[in-house]
Amino acid sequence: DNPLSRLLADRWCSAMLVVLGQNLGEDASRAFDQLDSNGDGFLSYAELRAMVCERLPVTGPEAVMHSMHAFALFGAMDSHRTGFVTREEFLAALEAARREHLCCLQGHVLKVTSLTFLQYARACNECRRIIPRREVLQSCRLCDYDLCER
Repeated sequence: DNPLSRLLADRWCSAMLVVLGQNLGEDASRAFDQLDSNGDGFLSYAELRAMVCERLPVTGPEAVMHSMHAFALFGAMDSHRTGFVTREEFLAALEAARREHLCCLQGHVLKVTSLTFLQYARACNECRRIIPRREVLQSCRLCDYDLCER
């Protein structure tokens, strides 16, 4: 097990889960049903691989890369290490990624920060609540977008 390969696979999985969570949104449960081709309530590696590999690989190395990506994503979702991904595991993985990597409306990942004494209090772009100084918030400075912790 190469540490660099593990790090890259973990980063790819995190990014893929964020993208899937954002793209699927409220339709994640329906997407699970579509992926569960045999209707047994579990996703196998082969069923999940269909989601990762939307098109057939052109070369041998590309096929290996697709397989490795699918296997890494499968491992990240199979939290109980049963060899199958349940609906609950699938939805929990997408929700955890969404919570961990919130994005602004332009798709930039929000950074956890707090306002310093010299900065003005800001309003949450979702609930419009004023975020006082020293309170933790998630922020995109590029878009001037802020979310409170509520």
